[in-house]
Amino acid sequence: MKQRCKDCGSSTRPANKPGPRCATCYRSVVKARRERAHARRVEQTYGLAEGEYEKLLAFQGGVCALCRKPFKTKRGAVDHNHKTGRVRGIVHGWENTIIGRIGDSAEWARRLVDYLTSSPAEQAGLDRRPGG
Repeated sequence: MKQRCKDCGSSTRPANKPGPRCATCYRSVVKARRERAHARRVEQTYGLAEGEYEKLLAFQGGVCALCRKPFKTKRGAVDHNHKTGRVRGIVHGWENTIIGRIGDSAEWARRLVDYLTSSPAEQAGLDRRPGG
């Protein structure tokens, strides 16, 4: 015997399954809970009020502020200045880790760009491939 879902009223919920909701309504309830929890965490940690995370992401065009690629399965990480606490943007988690590892240092990032564009091996004429 099937019972009725408490949200949509469908009779697709088997009686032997626990809970008052059908699978579709249960998934939507869990998704809404996850979104509320994320909004609370972002507000408590970074001071972004409800909806401001989405507003910032929309301002960025729905993509990462650094690499300009879209977020796939995971949400973007809120990047912030560790000294001032001010939010800078939404980036991929691995990019946020790199920013944290360099200690928010713009000077270090400039040195990285210099290194990538003109490495010491290149300057010394030793930038050969193996076997070449």
